[in-house]
Amino acid sequence: MAGWVLVRVVDAPVSVGVSLPPHLLTISDCIQPDLPKPGPCLGDWFQDPAQAEQAAARLTPSPALLTVAMAPSDASTFVKEWEGETPWFERLHRAEALAPEAAVLGYEVVGAEEVLDFHSWHCHGYADDARRDLGISLNHLGLIATLQEARSVMRWMLGLPSDQAPKPVPWTVVALAGQRGPGALS
Repeated sequence: MAGWVLVRVVDAPVSVGVSLPPHLLTISDCIQPDLPKPGPCLGDWFQDPAQAEQAAARLTPSPALLTVAMAPSDASTFVKEWEGETPWFERLHRAEALAPEAAVLGYEVVGAEEVLDFHSWHCHGYADDARRDLGISLNHLGLIATLQEARSVMRWMLGLPSDQAPKPVPWTVVALAGQRGPGALS
């Protein structure tokens, strides 16, 4: 588990592909509205769920609170790409597992710029090409269904020629998880 983010399901921008569903869930603030973050220079995910819940409660309508998680090997690789210690990786270093009540909604390929500002693979409009080249479709939220498929997408896009490749920042796969039960994001 990496932390928590506030999100809203948004209309899928036409510019990112025609194979996307009508609505999209992403942690990239390039695509979704500007929502509260933990603070200046503290990255895009909260380390304290109570702080995230307080930030969400101040907004109307209240955004969804999702858990961001990473497979241990992906987390290790991603953390190594950053130099120096940072509070953003506190939970990753402790290798905390997802809570039993968390339901994985799908996977997103993300790249992190300075101060852990995330961009989605959708920012580059790769969904149509990934569907054509890899046969990978997206779920109803625009997320990739499995970790293996998400890793395939990441390897594929990082292997593109330099004029088509994404920005050269650390890229990884994250799972986005919500709560099970009534009122859950689905």
